[in-house]
Amino acid sequence: MVDDEEPEGEAKAEATGDPQDQGQEKTEVDFKDVGQDEVREAARTRQNALDRPRWEKLQDLDQLEEAVKLVEKAVADRQTRQPALIRQLAFYFSDGNLRRDRFLREKIVSSDDGFVPISVILPFNRLKLMGCSTRAEVCAAVEAAEAKFNLELSEQRDGIRRRGNVPPPPLSFGGPGSDFEKRSVQLAGFPTGATPEPSLEEVTQLCEPFGVVAFVRLLREVGSGGSSGTKPFAGRVEVEFQTEEAAVAQRLREVYEAKFAFPSWSCERLGEGSLEVYAQSVTVYYPQGAQLAEVKRLVREREPVNIGMKRRYDQQKMQEYFGYATGAYGRLSSSERLGPNLAVYCRTPMRAPDGRERDVHVINVIGFAFDKTQQPDYQYFLNHDDEDGRRAELVKKMSQMWEYIYFCAHEKKLKCVRLSQVGGGAFSLLLGGNFDYQALRKESLEPVMARYPEIETKELQFIPDWVFTPEGERCCSSSLLVNAWDPWSFVGNGNAGDNSLDGYFGRCTAMAVLCWPDTNPCLQLEDRYRLVPP
Repeated sequence: MVDDEEPEGEAKAEATGDPQDQGQEKTEVDFKDVGQDEVREAARTRQNALDRPRWEKLQDLDQLEEAVKLVEKAVADRQTRQPALIRQLAFYFSDGNLRRDRFLREKIVSSDDGFVPISVILPFNRLKLMGCSTRAEVCAAVEAAEAKFNLELSEQRDGIRRRGNVPPPPLSFGGPGSDFEKRSVQLAGFPTGATPEPSLEEVTQLCEPFGVVAFVRLLREVGSGGSSGTKPFAGRVEVEFQTEEAAVAQRLREVYEAKFAFPSWSCERLGEGSLEVYAQSVTVYYPQGAQLAEVKRLVREREPVNIGMKRRYDQQKMQEYFGYATGAYGRLSSSERLGPNLAVYCRTPMRAPDGRERDVHVINVIGFAFDKTQQPDYQYFLNHDDEDGRRAELVKKMSQMWEYIYFCAHEKKLKCVRLSQVGGGAFSLLLGGNFDYQALRKESLEPVMARYPEIETKELQFIPDWVFTPEGERCCSSSLLVNAWDPWSFVGNGNAGDNSLDGYFGRCTAMAVLCWPDTNPCLQLEDRYRLVPP
């Protein structure tokens, strides 16, 4: 069992109080942007006293030089710890902390303007451990903080509040189904025992690639005596993200075997909110006669990785986190019936190995899989007595697959389709004879292309290289790139561990998180789904 860190404000309630009760405030000097000459002048005029009486009696140059060195070191130390101090202050005023910290919450609520005196915050243990003991340093940190930290300094420079005087959330300790629970994850595996426990700053930096971190706490052993802060660290931390989607992306990435996971930068962009405009572009195309409920299941209940029917992810965690272990395609398909084929369009940033980015239009089209005999597509089309009837049906379904592409290009006003061998390559391994892939492709594709004479068709070049060529720069904004997707997996499938076209798309885009309803709530809206006639 574990116990959590008690909120620091609450823990220090007896040690803090109104600044009027704690004596006259000490003289402080703000050393922000102080240079060498200013430091020497400060020493001469005794404004650098910092409450050290021996500095007031400087008599000769040696003592003056020693004092200057101490001041310079203090300034350097403050600059070094400033990022950590900003995060700690942001943590104190975050929703996550204020749901639990009665003391600090009451200070905010009882204030007319929401400002909490800095003198109330300075005695907090974590600030002491950092070496922060002056109002000037706290003021400098708040002034240097980016807008995302939501901190604001009073005009008198003696108080801090949440930016815009946003009221604190109600007291709440989470629970199943709560907003807090949805946005939080627990991370295990941290060293315990004699090894120093991780700092809040270290945990924050570890989780930042997955989104803006709102709250971190170390979980501690129960029943070991002592106050919460002195109990042994349990090797686990709880992290609350600012958005639910960022927390979900972190959980999802945990499920993958390491080298197959989608790129971490897509999680960072998701947590920052900079993928919102892309998320709104995502569109699902499905065939006439399909049940929308089944289509939605097939969009959501996808496997992180399925390469040749080998699942390179933790199925137990997938069940625990998301309520299913394997993809819906297997449950909705059999030798007598296939689940509906579908496609998902997405505008996404594509990132080159050197860090350059370019927006691209991609449609992820699911090819029919004939690489393994246990594939539902093989069982339905090839393991059947009515060969001619099933071949005709396959041509019809492939025609619908190509229709998604050109229908999408027409709808999005894109002039060129950059076409790939959807269903070719590894997926066509067991095709042949009357089911020759190239013959099936020609028979099903050409009538569709003829219906869209205004759309040019070109062969897709290597991804991502082509996108960053001069031709790619000229043509990307008007081209629809066609990804050959898998019937089972997330977009990108095995990503960097997958040398298929899908893997190359996955490793350089944000489509894994953009094309899944749990990380893109837009896909929970029915207007994101388009029925495409045959």
